[in-house]
Amino acid sequence: MKKEDLIPPLDGVQVFAEPLEGDSQWMVYVKNLRNEALDLVLISSTSYDDTGDVQTITLRHQIGELLPGEIKPIERLDPALFHLKNEYWFSGWSGTVLLDYAFFFAPNQLSNASSAIYAQ
Repeated sequence: MKKEDLIPPLDGVQVFAEPLEGDSQWMVYVKNLRNEALDLVLISSTSYDDTGDVQTITLRHQIGELLPGEIKPIERLDPALFHLKNEYWFSGWSGTVLLDYAFFFAPNQLSNASSAIYAQ
């Protein structure tokens, strides 16, 4: 059986960043667009360059339960990291199905933005 058959396609979860008002930093959030709660949500975050020469530590954020339509903060993101690829690895349960996906902010994607940006 292929891995693609075991993990369903991503649907109903978003990771996005918004600038904090009156601050140079941004806040990264996770949003549940599904009609059901997501349980045991854990998000790992790290930043790195394409060469592998620069990498931050990996942080793990326990979100817990994410109710339908709920938005929860993950972490603050400092502009000093905007030139790196910022990765947010989402893991959580939808009923008996494990959801496991990576979201990325491309290098400099947030540098010139002034409103919310969604990770790909």
